[in-house]
Amino acid sequence: MTNKNKSIFALFSIFLFISVCWVPAITGHNDIPTYKSRSDQNTNIFKDNKTEYYAVIAACSEYENRRNNIPKFPFPSISEKKLTLLYSSLLLSSNWKEENIILLINEDATYDNITKALDEMSTKVTENDIFLFQWQGHGSEVPDNDNDEYDGTDEIICPYDLNMNQSIYLTDDNLNYYFSNINSKAQIIIVESCLSGGLVNGQNDIDKENRIIILSTFENTLGRALYLTGFPLNFALAVSSNQQLSNIIKDENNTNNFISIQECFKTAEYLAYGQYSIFWIFLFIQCFSDTKSVSDAVISMIYSFCLIESVSFLISGHIMLNHPQIIDNYGVELPFIKI
Repeated sequence: MTNKNKSIFALFSIFLFISVCWVPAITGHNDIPTYKSRSDQNTNIFKDNKTEYYAVIAACSEYENRRNNIPKFPFPSISEKKLTLLYSSLLLSSNWKEENIILLINEDATYDNITKALDEMSTKVTENDIFLFQWQGHGSEVPDNDNDEYDGTDEIICPYDLNMNQSIYLTDDNLNYYFSNINSKAQIIIVESCLSGGLVNGQNDIDKENRIIILSTFENTLGRALYLTGFPLNFALAVSSNQQLSNIIKDENNTNNFISIQECFKTAEYLAYGQYSIFWIFLFIQCFSDTKSVSDAVISMIYSFCLIESVSFLISGHIMLNHPQIIDNYGVELPFIKI
């Protein structure tokens, strides 16, 4: 193969790698519900002044056991600023009030603090209100003890003080219990962690009526965070819910005074996949700087990809593959950001 052909092949391989990152976004976009009409009740949600927006936002990149840090110690963990991007965007909109949001970051995101925050919300939130829960951090799986999971495992989120031996974690069943105690008009639940897709579809899982669930991975895949943006879905949702970008985010037929969570997700999905493409571009640049050859850089990049996936599977039994998805059990557009 001539040098010219090698370069063409290498560039094609790069294009293919980057394109693959976008395939699920393009092919899966039709799975996102399209709402032809908005209910009067939702359109007027900001006019009656009866609806309040509440949230528990929890995230952890620095764990009590430093071996659990994201990324692993001794590398610097994802910064608090990146963990709070969505929180900062929400506060730009008048329907989200700081006093109605409990923010738990790193050492504050303990098992007790998360459960106490959810208990507190059960006493504050009324049937007229909207409740949001967000988690960024580790996710894992444990044996299912009540036989409500077809795969025999309960998926979990891993708080700051995670201890598998002492059951210091929150299973999908635990989360559903706490969410069910919050008597809200609707709930938005965002989980960005490994195996987050497994938090739904079980008998006691979190995908119940009047809940909109946004997850970052398939049921059996691990997620990847990025140095540049932190947790990709959190970054994407922060951008898509930024009131200052409302003219770009909202659907062209949206003449109302809000952006719905469904509209935000449509944009966030593409933004999330775009970040994965950037990951491959940076990896190629790194490989090229080492080899000074396009074809050798592509081979090195493919080798790195295969090595990462192989090690991931050998250690955990799962490959790494982010896949933003929405499970909408609310049925109509849910106002998220007032504009």
